[in-house]
Amino acid sequence: GYQLLKSVWSWRTDLIFQKPQNLETGALLLRRSQRTLTSSLDWHDDRTSLGVHLVATGRRSDLDFNTGAPVTDAGYVLAGISLRRNLRRGFSISCSLENLFDTHYQTAAGYNTAGRSLFLRLDYNSN
Repeated sequence: GYQLLKSVWSWRTDLIFQKPQNLETGALLLRRSQRTLTSSLDWHDDRTSLGVHLVATGRRSDLDFNTGAPVTDAGYVLAGISLRRNLRRGFSISCSLENLFDTHYQTAAGYNTAGRSLFLRLDYNSN
């Protein structure tokens, strides 16, 4: 006979508007965006899950790593995908592709961030 698999879609989007400031001086906090958008679209059935996610952040004030002079870090948009499959006997395998479009960005002035990255993972759960 055929077994019917339960399939579920979900979508979540968060938009954050904030004013991250030092309460004593009123200055904006370094490396914190005033606008951030995160969104994810996920699908799963009883054994498999697939997700697509997006993060977009506005520019941020920062300090130059070498001189300490004020600089502005550009905003950026990152996308990624993930896939997970439950195997037998408590094992599962997953992979994710992060920074899908190989975006050049930095979270702090002078700090190198990863380009496109592929992660493979094998998990075991004894339950």
